Amino acid sequence: MKPTTITKLILSLLLLVAASNVACNKAQSSQSEITTITISDKEKISPDQFLDSHRLVRLSPTKTPVGEIEKTIITDKYIILVDNEQANTIFVFNHKGEILSEICRLGRGPQEYTFIQDVALLDYKGQEAIAVADSRQEKLLLYTIDGKYINSIEYLFDFDNIVQSGDSWLCLTSGDNQKSDAFKERNDGNSLLVFTDSDMKIKSTTMPSPFERVNFVTPDIATNAKNVLITPQFQDTVYRVENCTITPAYRIDLAEFGGVTNTNDWSTDKIIADFDSFVRIYNLYEAKNNIIINAVTKDSFINTYIYNKANGKTYRLEGERTTSFAELNVYDVCATYKDEFAVIIDAVTIEEYNQVFPDQAVMKDIKDSDNPVIMFFTMKKEF
Repeated sequence: MKPTTITKLILSLLLLVAASNVACNKAQSSQSEITTITISDKEKISPDQFLDSHRLVRLSPTKTPVGEIEKTIITDKYIILVDNEQANTIFVFNHKGEILSEICRLGRGPQEYTFIQDVALLDYKGQEAIAVADSRQEKLLLYTIDGKYINSIEYLFDFDNIVQSGDSWLCLTSGDNQKSDAFKERNDGNSLLVFTDSDMKIKSTTMPSPFERVNFVTPDIATNAKNVLITPQFQDTVYRVENCTITPAYRIDLAEFGGVTNTNDWSTDKIIADFDSFVRIYNLYEAKNNIIINAVTKDSFINTYIYNKANGKTYRLEGERTTSFAELNVYDVCATYKDEFAVIIDAVTIEEYNQVFPDQAVMKDIKDSDNPVIMFFTMKKEF
Protein backbone atom coordinates (compact mmCIF):
# COMPACT_ATOMS: atom_id res chain seq x y z
CA MET A 1 0.00 0.00 0.00
CA LYS A 2 1.47 3.40 -0.98
CA PRO A 3 2.02 6.13 1.67
CA THR A 4 -0.43 8.42 -0.09
CA THR A 5 -3.13 5.78 0.21
CA ILE A 6 -2.39 5.27 3.91
CA THR A 7 -2.53 9.03 4.46
CA LYS A 8 -5.90 9.23 2.73
CA LEU A 9 -7.21 6.34 4.82
CA ILE A 10 -6.09 7.97 8.08
CA LEU A 11 -7.66 11.28 7.04
CA SER A 12 -10.91 9.52 6.21
CA LEU A 13 -10.97 7.79 9.60
CA LEU A 14 -10.28 11.07 11.38
CA LEU A 15 -13.14 12.73 9.52
CA LEU A 16 -15.46 9.89 10.50
CA VAL A 17 -14.48 10.18 14.15
CA ALA A 18 -14.97 13.95 14.04
CA ALA A 19 -18.39 13.55 12.44
CA SER A 20 -19.30 10.99 15.07
CA ASN A 21 -18.21 13.34 17.88
CA VAL A 22 -20.29 16.16 16.41
CA ALA A 23 -23.33 13.88 16.25
CA CYS A 24 -22.81 12.78 19.87
CA ASN A 25 -22.39 16.36 21.05
CA LYS A 26 -25.63 17.33 19.32
CA ALA A 27 -27.44 14.44 21.01
CA GLN A 28 -26.07 15.41 24.42
CA SER A 29 -27.03 19.01 23.81
CA SER A 30 -30.60 18.07 22.94
CA GLN A 31 -30.85 15.87 26.03
CA SER A 32 -29.59 18.65 28.29
CA GLU A 33 -31.90 21.38 26.97
CA ILE A 34 -33.79 22.95 29.83
CA THR A 35 -36.81 25.25 29.67
CA THR A 36 -36.97 28.16 32.10
CA ILE A 37 -40.41 28.85 33.54
CA THR A 38 -40.64 32.28 35.14
CA ILE A 39 -43.16 32.48 37.96
CA SER A 40 -44.77 35.88 38.19
CA ASP A 41 -47.90 37.58 39.47
CA LYS A 42 -47.84 40.15 36.67
CA GLU A 43 -50.13 38.26 34.29
CA LYS A 44 -53.26 36.66 35.66
CA ILE A 45 -55.71 34.28 34.05
CA SER A 46 -59.15 32.95 34.91
CA PRO A 47 -60.57 29.54 33.95
CA ASP A 48 -62.80 30.94 31.21
CA GLN A 49 -59.67 32.21 29.42
CA PHE A 50 -57.88 28.86 29.21
CA LEU A 51 -60.55 26.18 29.48
CA ASP A 52 -61.10 24.41 26.17
CA SER A 53 -63.31 21.42 26.96
CA HIS A 54 -64.16 18.99 29.72
CA ARG A 55 -65.76 15.61 30.29
CA LEU A 56 -67.20 13.96 33.37
CA VAL A 57 -66.67 10.33 34.38
CA ARG A 58 -69.08 9.12 37.02
CA LEU A 59 -67.65 6.35 39.19
CA SER A 60 -69.99 3.38 39.56
CA PRO A 61 -71.12 2.14 42.99
CA THR A 62 -68.59 0.09 44.96
CA LYS A 63 -68.91 -2.35 47.86
CA THR A 64 -66.98 0.10 50.01
CA PRO A 65 -67.72 3.77 49.33
CA VAL A 66 -64.79 5.73 47.92
CA GLY A 67 -63.64 8.05 50.69
CA GLU A 68 -60.58 10.27 51.05
CA ILE A 69 -58.42 9.84 47.93
CA GLU A 70 -54.70 9.97 48.67
CA LYS A 71 -53.44 9.07 45.18
CA THR A 72 -54.78 8.94 41.64
CA ILE A 73 -53.13 6.89 38.88
CA ILE A 74 -54.44 7.20 35.32
CA THR A 75 -53.25 4.96 32.48
CA ASP A 76 -54.64 4.14 29.05
CA LYS A 77 -56.74 1.35 30.58
CA TYR A 78 -57.29 2.22 34.22
CA ILE A 79 -58.22 4.86 36.73
CA ILE A 80 -56.77 3.76 40.07
CA LEU A 81 -57.81 5.52 43.27
CA VAL A 82 -56.12 4.93 46.60
CA ASP A 83 -58.03 5.51 49.84
CA ASN A 84 -55.61 4.82 52.69
CA GLU A 85 -57.48 6.84 55.29
CA GLN A 86 -61.02 5.52 55.46
CA ALA A 87 -61.51 2.42 53.31
CA ASN A 88 -57.85 1.30 53.18
CA THR A 89 -58.75 0.15 49.68
CA ILE A 90 -57.41 0.45 46.15
CA PHE A 91 -60.22 0.99 43.62
CA VAL A 92 -59.61 0.13 39.97
CA PHE A 93 -62.00 1.60 37.39
CA ASN A 94 -61.99 1.69 33.60
CA HIS A 95 -62.33 4.98 31.72
CA LYS A 96 -66.09 4.60 31.63
CA GLY A 97 -66.09 4.72 35.43
CA GLU A 98 -67.03 1.04 35.78
CA ILE A 99 -65.47 -0.69 38.78
CA LEU A 100 -63.06 -3.48 37.84
CA SER A 101 -61.85 -4.42 41.29
CA GLU A 102 -61.57 -3.35 44.91
CA ILE A 103 -58.38 -4.45 46.61
CA CYS A 104 -58.90 -4.42 50.36
CA ARG A 105 -56.47 -6.75 52.12
CA LEU A 106 -56.04 -4.96 55.42
CA GLY A 107 -54.81 -7.40 58.06
CA ARG A 108 -51.83 -9.37 59.30
CA GLY A 109 -52.06 -12.42 57.09
CA PRO A 110 -49.36 -13.41 54.56
CA GLN A 111 -51.31 -11.85 51.66
CA GLU A 112 -52.38 -8.72 53.54
CA TYR A 113 -51.04 -5.25 54.23
CA THR A 114 -51.15 -3.47 57.58
CA PHE A 115 -50.64 0.01 56.15
CA ILE A 116 -50.68 1.58 52.68
CA GLN A 117 -47.55 3.70 52.29
CA ASP A 118 -47.87 3.96 48.51
CA VAL A 119 -49.47 2.27 45.52
CA ALA A 120 -48.16 1.88 41.98
CA LEU A 121 -48.95 0.04 38.77
CA LEU A 122 -45.76 -1.89 38.01
CA ASP A 123 -44.48 -4.35 35.45
CA TYR A 124 -43.66 -7.39 37.56
CA LYS A 125 -41.69 -9.84 35.41
CA GLY A 126 -43.88 -9.23 32.39
CA GLN A 127 -47.17 -9.02 34.32
CA GLU A 128 -48.93 -5.80 35.25
CA ALA A 129 -49.41 -5.63 38.98
CA ILE A 130 -50.92 -3.35 41.59
CA ALA A 131 -48.10 -2.88 44.11
CA VAL A 132 -48.86 -1.87 47.69
CA ALA A 133 -45.89 -0.68 49.73
CA ASP A 134 -46.46 -1.56 53.39
CA SER A 135 -43.79 0.36 55.31
CA ARG A 136 -44.74 -1.19 58.63
CA GLN A 137 -44.02 -4.71 57.40
CA GLU A 138 -41.35 -3.51 54.95
CA LYS A 139 -43.03 -5.52 52.22
CA LEU A 140 -44.22 -4.81 48.72
CA LEU A 141 -47.40 -6.79 48.10
CA LEU A 142 -48.34 -7.44 44.49
CA TYR A 143 -51.86 -8.11 43.20
CA THR A 144 -53.38 -8.60 39.76
CA ILE A 145 -55.71 -5.95 38.38
CA ASP A 146 -58.68 -8.03 39.55
CA GLY A 147 -57.23 -8.25 43.06
CA LYS A 148 -55.66 -11.70 43.15
CA TYR A 149 -52.53 -12.04 45.23
CA ILE A 150 -49.31 -12.57 43.26
CA ASN A 151 -46.36 -12.25 45.59
CA SER A 152 -44.73 -10.31 48.43
CA ILE A 153 -41.24 -8.86 48.32
CA GLU A 154 -39.36 -7.76 51.41
CA TYR A 155 -37.34 -4.59 51.01
CA LEU A 156 -34.44 -3.56 53.18
CA PHE A 157 -34.54 0.22 52.89
CA ASP A 158 -37.00 3.03 53.53
CA PHE A 159 -38.86 4.84 50.78
CA ASP A 160 -41.99 6.96 50.47
CA ASN A 161 -43.07 6.47 46.85
CA ILE A 162 -42.54 3.94 44.07
CA VAL A 163 -43.19 4.20 40.33
CA GLN A 164 -42.33 2.40 37.09
CA SER A 165 -39.40 3.96 35.22
CA GLY A 166 -38.54 2.17 31.99
CA ASP A 167 -37.61 -1.39 32.91
CA SER A 168 -36.76 -0.38 36.50
CA TRP A 169 -38.67 0.60 39.61
CA LEU A 170 -37.92 4.01 41.03
CA CYS A 171 -38.17 4.51 44.80
CA LEU A 172 -38.19 8.02 46.25
CA THR A 173 -36.63 8.31 49.67
CA SER A 174 -35.82 10.89 52.34
CA GLY A 175 -32.12 10.09 52.03
CA ASP A 176 -31.85 8.35 55.39
CA ASN A 177 -30.78 4.83 54.45
CA GLN A 178 -27.19 4.84 55.68
CA LYS A 179 -28.08 2.23 58.33
CA SER A 180 -30.48 0.19 56.18
CA ASP A 181 -29.47 -3.39 55.44
CA ALA A 182 -29.64 -2.81 51.68
CA PHE A 183 -26.97 -0.08 51.98
CA LYS A 184 -24.64 -1.78 54.48
CA GLU A 185 -21.89 -2.22 51.92
CA ARG A 186 -22.71 0.92 49.93
CA ASN A 187 -21.83 4.56 50.44
CA ASP A 188 -24.94 6.04 48.81
CA GLY A 189 -27.51 5.63 51.57
CA ASN A 190 -28.34 9.34 51.42
CA SER A 191 -29.65 9.06 47.84
CA LEU A 192 -33.12 10.43 47.20
CA LEU A 193 -33.70 8.30 44.08
CA VAL A 194 -33.12 4.54 44.16
CA PHE A 195 -33.64 2.37 41.07
CA THR A 196 -34.34 -1.32 41.68
CA ASP A 197 -35.13 -4.48 39.76
CA SER A 198 -38.39 -6.42 40.20
CA ASP A 199 -36.98 -8.14 43.32
CA MET A 200 -36.32 -4.75 44.99
CA LYS A 201 -32.56 -5.20 44.56
CA ILE A 202 -30.75 -1.89 44.05
CA LYS A 203 -29.53 -1.24 40.50
CA SER A 204 -28.37 2.34 40.90
CA THR A 205 -28.94 5.53 42.89
CA THR A 206 -28.74 9.26 42.28
CA MET A 207 -29.47 12.66 43.80
CA PRO A 208 -27.79 12.64 47.24
CA SER A 209 -29.72 14.51 49.92
CA PRO A 210 -28.11 17.58 51.51
CA PHE A 211 -30.33 17.22 54.59
CA GLU A 212 -30.67 15.07 57.64
CA ARG A 213 -33.84 13.00 57.64
CA VAL A 214 -36.95 15.14 57.95
CA ASN A 215 -40.41 14.22 56.78
CA PHE A 216 -40.51 16.73 53.91
CA VAL A 217 -37.23 15.92 52.18
CA THR A 218 -38.61 13.30 49.76
CA PRO A 219 -38.87 14.82 46.24
CA ASP A 220 -42.26 15.45 44.68
CA ILE A 221 -43.20 13.19 41.77
CA ALA A 222 -45.54 13.78 38.82
CA THR A 223 -46.42 11.15 36.23
CA ASN A 224 -48.28 11.17 32.94
CA ALA A 225 -48.32 7.76 31.26
CA LYS A 226 -44.62 6.80 31.02
CA ASN A 227 -43.39 10.33 31.72
CA VAL A 228 -41.94 10.84 35.18
CA LEU A 229 -40.94 14.24 36.60
CA ILE A 230 -39.09 14.71 39.88
CA THR A 231 -38.96 17.97 41.86
CA PRO A 232 -36.43 17.96 44.72
CA GLN A 233 -37.30 19.99 47.79
CA PHE A 234 -35.80 23.51 48.03
CA GLN A 235 -34.49 23.43 44.46
CA ASP A 236 -35.57 25.27 41.34
CA THR A 237 -34.94 22.42 38.88
CA VAL A 238 -37.41 19.77 37.75
CA TYR A 239 -35.90 16.56 36.36
CA ARG A 240 -37.23 14.11 33.83
CA VAL A 241 -36.55 10.46 34.70
CA GLU A 242 -36.10 7.75 32.13
CA ASN A 243 -34.77 4.28 32.86
CA CYS A 244 -32.22 5.06 35.60
CA THR A 245 -31.25 8.40 34.04
CA ILE A 246 -32.28 11.89 35.13
CA THR A 247 -31.99 15.01 32.99
CA PRO A 248 -33.01 18.59 33.82
CA ALA A 249 -36.34 19.41 32.17
CA TYR A 250 -37.45 22.74 33.65
CA ARG A 251 -35.93 25.49 35.73
CA ILE A 252 -38.53 27.32 37.80
CA ASP A 253 -37.47 30.95 38.13
CA LEU A 254 -38.84 32.40 41.37
CA ALA A 255 -36.65 35.51 41.33
CA GLU A 256 -39.67 37.80 41.63
CA PHE A 257 -40.17 36.38 45.12
CA GLY A 258 -36.50 36.22 46.11
CA GLY A 259 -35.84 32.78 44.65
CA VAL A 260 -36.25 29.40 46.31
CA THR A 261 -35.41 29.80 49.99
CA ASN A 262 -31.80 28.74 50.56
CA THR A 263 -31.77 26.39 53.54
CA ASN A 264 -28.25 24.99 53.13
CA ASP A 265 -27.00 26.48 56.41
CA TRP A 266 -30.20 25.99 58.38
CA SER A 267 -30.61 23.49 61.18
CA THR A 268 -33.33 20.86 60.90
CA ASP A 269 -35.26 22.48 63.76
CA LYS A 270 -35.13 25.86 62.00
CA ILE A 271 -36.36 24.32 58.73
CA ILE A 272 -39.28 22.66 60.51
CA ALA A 273 -40.20 25.85 62.38
CA ASP A 274 -40.23 28.10 59.28
CA PHE A 275 -41.16 25.57 56.61
CA ASP A 276 -44.57 27.03 55.73
CA SER A 277 -43.07 30.42 54.86
CA PHE A 278 -40.35 29.16 52.48
CA VAL A 279 -40.54 30.23 48.84
CA ARG A 280 -40.56 26.92 47.01
CA ILE A 281 -42.21 24.71 44.41
CA TYR A 282 -45.02 22.78 46.05
CA ASN A 283 -45.86 20.43 43.17
CA LEU A 284 -46.60 20.46 39.45
CA TYR A 285 -48.64 18.60 36.85
CA GLU A 286 -47.51 18.34 33.24
CA ALA A 287 -49.93 17.74 30.39
CA LYS A 288 -49.17 17.81 26.67
CA ASN A 289 -49.57 21.56 26.12
CA ASN A 290 -49.58 23.11 29.58
CA ILE A 291 -48.12 22.76 33.06
CA ILE A 292 -49.81 23.60 36.33
CA ILE A 293 -47.36 24.66 39.05
CA ASN A 294 -48.32 25.11 42.68
CA ALA A 295 -45.78 27.28 44.49
CA VAL A 296 -45.44 29.01 47.83
CA THR A 297 -44.48 32.50 46.73
CA LYS A 298 -45.42 34.81 49.58
CA ASP A 299 -47.50 35.03 52.74
CA SER A 300 -47.25 31.22 53.16
CA PHE A 301 -50.03 30.72 50.60
CA ILE A 302 -49.89 28.07 47.87
CA ASN A 303 -50.63 29.86 44.61
CA THR A 304 -51.36 28.21 41.28
CA TYR A 305 -49.56 29.15 38.06
CA ILE A 306 -50.13 27.92 34.52
CA TYR A 307 -47.31 27.64 32.02
CA ASN A 308 -48.32 27.54 28.36
CA LYS A 309 -45.77 25.63 26.28
CA ALA A 310 -46.84 27.26 23.01
CA ASN A 311 -46.21 30.88 23.98
CA GLY A 312 -43.74 30.29 26.83
CA LYS A 313 -45.72 32.50 29.23
CA THR A 314 -46.75 31.88 32.81
CA TYR A 315 -49.98 33.12 34.35
CA ARG A 316 -51.22 33.18 37.90
CA LEU A 317 -54.59 31.48 38.20
CA GLU A 318 -57.05 33.87 39.73
CA GLY A 319 -60.70 32.99 39.50
CA GLU A 320 -63.63 35.26 39.07
CA ARG A 321 -67.24 34.68 40.05
CA THR A 322 -68.76 32.19 37.63
CA THR A 323 -71.68 29.78 37.39
CA SER A 324 -69.93 27.32 35.10
CA PHE A 325 -69.51 23.90 36.71
CA ALA A 326 -66.25 23.22 34.86
CA GLU A 327 -64.74 26.63 35.65
CA LEU A 328 -65.58 26.29 39.34
CA ASN A 329 -63.77 22.96 39.63
CA VAL A 330 -60.44 23.40 37.84
CA TYR A 331 -58.55 24.39 40.98
CA ASP A 332 -57.96 21.00 42.60
CA VAL A 333 -56.03 19.05 39.98
CA CYS A 334 -54.78 15.67 41.24
CA ALA A 335 -53.39 14.00 38.11
CA THR A 336 -52.80 14.32 34.37
CA TYR A 337 -53.58 12.07 31.44
CA LYS A 338 -52.07 12.94 28.05
CA ASP A 339 -53.33 16.49 27.39
CA GLU A 340 -55.96 16.44 30.16
CA PHE A 341 -55.94 17.45 33.80
CA ALA A 342 -58.03 15.43 36.26
CA VAL A 343 -60.04 16.66 39.25
CA ILE A 344 -61.97 14.46 41.66
CA ILE A 345 -65.28 16.04 42.66
CA ASP A 346 -67.30 14.50 45.47
CA ALA A 347 -71.02 13.99 45.11
CA VAL A 348 -71.83 16.49 47.89
CA THR A 349 -70.16 19.30 45.91
CA ILE A 350 -72.17 18.43 42.80
CA GLU A 351 -75.43 18.26 44.74
CA GLU A 352 -74.75 21.65 46.31
CA TYR A 353 -73.92 23.14 42.90
CA ASN A 354 -77.18 21.83 41.49
CA GLN A 355 -79.12 23.46 44.31
CA VAL A 356 -77.44 26.85 43.80
CA PHE A 357 -77.57 26.74 39.99
CA PRO A 358 -80.60 24.57 39.11
CA ASP A 359 -80.70 25.93 35.53
CA GLN A 360 -77.20 24.55 34.91
CA ALA A 361 -77.47 21.36 36.94
CA VAL A 362 -75.24 18.41 36.04
CA MET A 363 -75.95 14.78 36.84
CA LYS A 364 -79.28 15.75 38.36
CA ASP A 365 -79.86 12.33 39.93
CA ILE A 366 -76.66 12.31 41.97
CA LYS A 367 -76.92 11.90 45.75
CA ASP A 368 -74.42 12.91 48.41
CA SER A 369 -73.84 9.23 49.26
CA ASP A 370 -72.72 8.41 45.71
CA ASN A 371 -69.12 7.89 44.65
CA PRO A 372 -67.16 10.89 43.31
CA VAL A 373 -67.07 12.09 39.72
CA ILE A 374 -63.81 12.70 37.86
CA MET A 375 -63.67 15.76 35.65
CA PHE A 376 -61.09 15.67 32.87
CA PHE A 377 -60.44 19.06 31.31
CA THR A 378 -58.18 20.33 28.57
CA MET A 379 -56.73 23.80 28.17
CA LYS A 380 -56.44 25.70 24.96
CA LYS A 381 -53.24 24.98 23.07
CA GLU A 382 -52.36 28.66 23.30
CA PHE A 383 -53.94 31.50 25.24
